[in-house]
Order: sequence, then C-alpha cells, then structure tokens
Amino acid sequence: MEYFTEGILIGLVIASIPGYWFKKRFQIDGHEIFVKNNLLGKETVIIDGKTVFSKFSFFGARYEFDLDGTSYEVEFSLKYHCLGVGITLRKAGSVVFSDDYTKSNKSAHVPGDQNS
Repeated sequence: MEYFTEGILIGLVIASIPGYWFKKRFQIDGHEIFVKNNLLGKETVIIDGKTVFSKFSFFGARYEFDLDGTSYEVEFSLKYHCLGVGITLRKAGSVVFSDDYTKSNKSAHVPGDQNS
C-alpha cells in the first residue's frame, strides 16, 4: 500500500508541472500559437514566444485575441468525462483545429501543426 500511495503522489507532482498534461503548437500565418494546460487547471496561451494569457480554470475557458487584424479564439474544454483537455482554435470565427468532434467534423490534424 505504501508504494501505491507514493506512486499516486509522484504522479500528481509530475502532472502538476506547467504544461505537462496538455500542450499543442500551431504555426498559422507566420505566427506561432502555443497552448498548454496542466492537471491543476492552469491554462496558458503563448503567441510568438510571449505569454498573453495565463490563468487557472477547472472547467475550461475561452481566450480571444487579434493578430494582424484577424480575430482568433482559443477554447479549452474538458472531455472524456473530465479526464482530458480539449482545444478548439478559431480564426475569424471559423474552426481551424478542434479535437472535440462535437464542435467540428474536421480531422484533428492540421497541416503545419507541431505537437510538443
């Protein structure tokens, strides 16, 4: 039982490292959009190496920003009965990427997309 408890504690520590649980990198129109989330609910959006959003949210949040006059939106959501994090990226209101198939019937793969 002692090893089980230690394993759970080590897993929680590793999962709470910022960005450990979920991270995704996009290259769009010459910009790099990097999103990450950890088990404790810290969501971060980094654009071209600069952190523009970083806050805690247990149920997912939506972040809106403009790049070169075009509106973008990053939305975090819970999926798999709260055991995973989903991401939807929209450009000018159109879904560019979504791993939540209820929001888009597109493939979860985007050309130029790089997982990290």
